[in-house]
This record gives sequence, C-alpha cells and structure tokens, in this order.
Amino acid sequence: MSEKAYTIKPIALNTNKLKVLIIGNGLIGTRKKVNYESCLATVTTVDPDIDCGADYVMCFSDFFERHKEIFMEHHLVIISTDNSSVNQQITEICETCHKLYNRTDDGSKGMFSDMCSITHDDYVVAASGKNRSPYVARHIISELKPVLNEMETEIKKISIQSNEAKKMHMPYETLIERLRKE
Repeated sequence: MSEKAYTIKPIALNTNKLKVLIIGNGLIGTRKKVNYESCLATVTTVDPDIDCGADYVMCFSDFFERHKEIFMEHHLVIISTDNSSVNQQITEICETCHKLYNRTDDGSKGMFSDMCSITHDDYVVAASGKNRSPYVARHIISELKPVLNEMETEIKKISIQSNEAKKMHMPYETLIERLRKE
C-alpha cells in the first residue's frame, strides 16, 4: 500500500482554551512557546537541559513515565528536539495516545503546522509553505499586508453588512453585488 500524499486542511483554533506541550525548549521550542502564549494558550515545556528554563527539566521518556496524566491533558504536542530518533519515538507515543503533533525537524511527518498570519479586527489571513519552508509563508504574508491595507474600507463594509446578510441567509454573491451598487 502506498503512502498517502501530504494534504492539509487549514483550521482556526480558539487558542485561549488550548493546552500545548512543547518538547524541546531550545531556539525553535522557545519561539513556539512565545507565539502560543501570545495567543493566550496554556503552554508546558519539557527539556532535559537545566539552563533552558523548561517547566519540566527531564527527558521526554521520564516525563511521560512520571507525568502521563499531564501529557494526556494537552491538545497539541510540539516535538522540537534536535534528535530525530527521539522525535520519532515521541511521534509514536502521540499517535498511540491520539494527540495532534507537530514535528519541527520535518514538518511532513507531523499532523499540523503553524501558519504565518495577519490578524485584524475583521479577518485572519494565513499562509503556509506546506511544511517545506516557513520563508514561503512569510513572503506571502509580507506581500499581502499592503494589499489588505488598500482593501480596508471594502473589508469593513463587508464585515458590517455580513451580520445582516447572515440573518437573512443571503448568499455571499448577493451581498457583494449589493455592496458594489452602493
């Protein structure tokens, strides 16, 4: 049986209810921690290096053995160690325990990836490099920012009128046609 192609389905998560476990609190793990905490997620970190400031200073196998209940409370697991065989072992545990996981060493081996995004009062726009390169997504977002700024007035009108349109079960096309006539 051949392996399935890597496919993605973008979703938006209510991160203020999200519990994220980051295994490996080095440069990438710390960046992920800061990003998730800035979105009000609850973040727990595990790393055996006493100098990295992790919540649990121990290797993952010890953490899992001693604190499995804490592991099970988390929704997402970020696997961010610099050891691919350890990352694979953690991956297998995540799969056994039905945890969504991200592999920072090889995004195609994970179940989700973080996307670059622009967050505004009226919208969120996100881009992904499909786990090949975060630089692709960053470039797309940087190019979209000025375009979205130019569309600010139009976006605001759509946002305001979309509440009325939803109540009336108005199709998107009808709403846009109505706004163009104004």
